[in-house]
Amino acid sequence: MAVTGDDGGDSRWMTYAELAEARGIKEPAAIRLVQRRRWKRQPGNDGAARVAVPLSELRPSRLVTPDVVLVGGDSRAREREALQRADQAEGELRGVRGALAEAVKRADQAETRERDARALADQRGVEMTAALVRAARAEGELAEARRPMWRRWFGLL
Repeated sequence: MAVTGDDGGDSRWMTYAELAEARGIKEPAAIRLVQRRRWKRQPGNDGAARVAVPLSELRPSRLVTPDVVLVGGDSRAREREALQRADQAEGELRGVRGALAEAVKRADQAETRERDARALADQRGVEMTAALVRAARAEGELAEARRPMWRRWFGLL
């Protein structure tokens, strides 16, 4: 039922559910839309509220595309396209696998270099410890050689 509102435009009385269906939205969104636009509301005899919706607002809020069923020759074209996409995906998968293999190879090389560096550091650490022991021994011998002879004879420092 179309009525003319105070603003001069035609409107239609609808429930929130009917508005939601007409606009392709959910009922809570329809309720918020009515509140935001401040459209007239009134309770119905059945307990459901009715809203005066301007006819210009009855269009769907977003484009709804119908399901299209292709018949005959179009199915072969779709099949070819699907096979092409599968081939393309397979090629991309091969590329990803190659990149992964290369990354694993580089990681193995890095681990080998790290292991070699640790072994060298351990070896150098042992060599450094031996050199420090030799240096300490030499310092002791030097200190002993610098002590005056009479102190060495009497065992004095």
